[in-house]
Amino acid sequence: MTTAKERHAQELAALRAEYDERVAELQTHYRAHLTNNKSAAFWFATCVVGVPLLIIGLCLGAVGMYAAQESMIPRAMEALSRGQMLEHFITKGNP
Repeated sequence: MTTAKERHAQELAALRAEYDERVAELQTHYRAHLTNNKSAAFWFATCVVGVPLLIIGLCLGAVGMYAAQESMIPRAMEALSRGQMLEHFITKGNP
């Protein structure tokens, strides 16, 4: 026959085991919830910050390409005219 102290100790051990099991379940649930929220936060930050920065980068790239094209056209025309002059001198000779 068990005494009151032994019964109390058994009940306490059972409650402690149930508590530990519940804490483990809650920690697992909390970690999953935290991971989902973290993922959502990363997507939100990407949308809020990344998309406008992408648009700004596209605009700056377009302006840079336009500026490079505009600055290269006179040089390209000059190179073409020099090439045509050299071709003329080579094929026709120097007058």
